[in-house]
Amino acid sequence: MAGSHPLPADSGHGHAADPVDRARAKLTAKRDGGVRAELPEIAAPLPNDELLAMNESLEKLAAIKPDHAKLVELRFFAGLNGEEAAEAVAVSPATADRMWRYAKAFLKVDLASPRL
Repeated sequence: MAGSHPLPADSGHGHAADPVDRARAKLTAKRDGGVRAELPEIAAPLPNDELLAMNESLEKLAAIKPDHAKLVELRFFAGLNGEEAAEAVAVSPATADRMWRYAKAFLKVDLASPRL
C-alpha cells in the first residue's frame, strides 16, 4: 500500500514547521495587528504558545528518538490513525503503540517542566 498515505514515511520533522512558523509570526510584536496568517486545520488545534511548546518538545524527542517523533507528527499533525502511522514508519502496530505511549509520556513530562 505504498503511496496510500498523504505524507511520505521519510518526510521528517517538516510537518509541524508551517503551523509553528505561523504561530511564531502571530506572537511576534512585529506584526503590529496587520494581516494575520491563519493556522490551517490540523488534527488537534492548539493555542499558539502551546503549539510552540509542543514543537520544542518534539524537537527534543526527535534528538533522542527520531522515529517516535515522526510517529507523533503523523498521528497528531497529519491525522493518521495508529495503523496508518505504523505503516508509514515501517513498524508493526504493536511497536507503534509502544512508541506512541513512550512519546506521549516524554511529551507530557517535558511540557510540564518549566520553560525559560
